[in-house]
Amino acid sequence: MLGVPRGGTSWASKVFDAHPQVALAHEPTSKHQDQRVFRTMALAARHHAVDPEDLAHVLGHWASVTPATFKPPFFAKSFLRTPASLRTLAWFLAKSWKGFERLHRFCSTPDGRREFVLVVKSSITNHAGDYTRAFGARTLYLLRHPAAVVASRLRGIALGVMKPIEAARLLEWHDEDIAQLGFEPGDVERLSQTGLVALQWRLMAGWALHGVRANPESRIFVYENLTRDHDAAWAAAFEHAGLDFVPEVKQFLARSSRAGFDLRRLLGQRFSYFSVQRGDHDPVSQWKQELTADQVRDVRDVVGSFPVEEYWPDETWPADAPASSSTTASEVP
Repeated sequence: MLGVPRGGTSWASKVFDAHPQVALAHEPTSKHQDQRVFRTMALAARHHAVDPEDLAHVLGHWASVTPATFKPPFFAKSFLRTPASLRTLAWFLAKSWKGFERLHRFCSTPDGRREFVLVVKSSITNHAGDYTRAFGARTLYLLRHPAAVVASRLRGIALGVMKPIEAARLLEWHDEDIAQLGFEPGDVERLSQTGLVALQWRLMAGWALHGVRANPESRIFVYENLTRDHDAAWAAAFEHAGLDFVPEVKQFLARSSRAGFDLRRLLGQRFSYFSVQRGDHDPVSQWKQELTADQVRDVRDVVGSFPVEEYWPDETWPADAPASSSTTASEVP
């Protein structure tokens, strides 16, 4: 499952994790790096093929348990002997003191005799379609409305739990892709933080379109559809993944889609911001209350030629967004 930061992939991947046969790895490539994994992904993207031993190493690396990659909420699993409550306790202990990480691994690592489906949650990259095809992976690209992503990212920056996007770094890593979108380096350097987040969204959304063309086992799903129309949209997502849409998943969907409390909030503001439990605001429309009219226009201008209306046909760009009085949605230099 690939998406844009603050695009809803944490929640959506946990919906898959609610399935008894799924083991979910949360961003394993970025959380604990391995040069052989990076090399294998690069070679697979370039040659559209992968050595079986290298692929086995990548999958083993992604499935290895750490507190950063296997975290709550936990669910009952057909391939684990430990209950979800014990795994939750082990995770909290491991986050409190590294000495408990061994207990966390013991509780959450499959015994090797029972089959499971590995679901990997990560960010969209420019070569994602090529390496996922070489790996033989079914891929779900999750897209959320660009204004909603921008509002959420700005909120995280204002809270101090996400870093601002740097124009220089975007240009260093993706200068050719940015140029193809019609932006000169000077244009990027003059963008506000709102514009930079929108530009990152535009890059990743374009890579998602390329990924679907490159890998026939790929499909784009819209976050807003998954939040509004649970049964139909999620049934299609699970069918694409080759999994049954089981009662355990429907129960988590119902529970996480209404305002509630997440135990991770006990660990502080950072964890509450990244919670997969819905808060007091509607995640689909919250951006309309948070972004100012100028910010909405910045997002719309940067997104440019991306066919927003194709994926969000019922969503319009408000002509005048309200001026925000919330400090969490204010512009960040």
